[in-house]
Amino acid sequence: MKKYNAIKTLCIAVVMAATGFTANAQLEQSVFLSGNIPTGRFATNYDPGTGIVLMGKSNIGKAATMGLGFGYRATYVFDVGFGEVAPFLNADFQWNRVKKGLRENYMRANASKPNYLNIPVMVGIGYRYMLTDIIKVFGEFGVGADFFSITPEGNKDDGTIGYCQYHVKPQLAWQVGGGAFFGSHVSASLHYYGLGQHAITYNESKCSGALYAADKLSYETGLTNKVETPTFGSIVLRIGFHF
Repeated sequence: MKKYNAIKTLCIAVVMAATGFTANAQLEQSVFLSGNIPTGRFATNYDPGTGIVLMGKSNIGKAATMGLGFGYRATYVFDVGFGEVAPFLNADFQWNRVKKGLRENYMRANASKPNYLNIPVMVGIGYRYMLTDIIKVFGEFGVGADFFSITPEGNKDDGTIGYCQYHVKPQLAWQVGGGAFFGSHVSASLHYYGLGQHAITYNESKCSGALYAADKLSYETGLTNKVETPTFGSIVLRIGFHF
């Protein structure tokens, strides 16, 4: 009987502590505007000259310019006495174009140019500390998945130029960063996003042209790999608005 009462008392204490902890939590919603600097495969230079139009599987994902993005986050903020602990769920959208010289190649050939789109969705945790009356510094870490896509390149009505669509699978991604709140509603921060090793393949039912045919023959005869898994990443400067 005493053992039963002890277990009952412990359960009640745990429930009361959890209820009190949850009651002290505040839900914070945030939207972000961001700029990013490509790293990894994105940052690899690619300059085919003016005579080549399509990048193809072997080069797609390279030569990205600085990009733009936005995001949304839901955060629970817990005051722990010596700062705040802030678990969060975050989704970002990042957009990058290829460099100017490549874009001009596509324009001269009347071909669609590829764009790179990343949607990293992550859960994570942050820590905040009130440095002054109006400045609160923070650091954070998150992990999740990056949904990467590449828009088609080429001209499907012109067999001379060719046309390529790509398959890209989601991959494990992570981010780490830190910054500061200025007052209660605005923040600025710097982050590194590891966007994973994405396997890029052709959508073979939608591709055409000499470049695609040459690439397909190359991996069918064992000269190159059909699937490549280059590493992608970005350095992100983010401005947040919190409410």
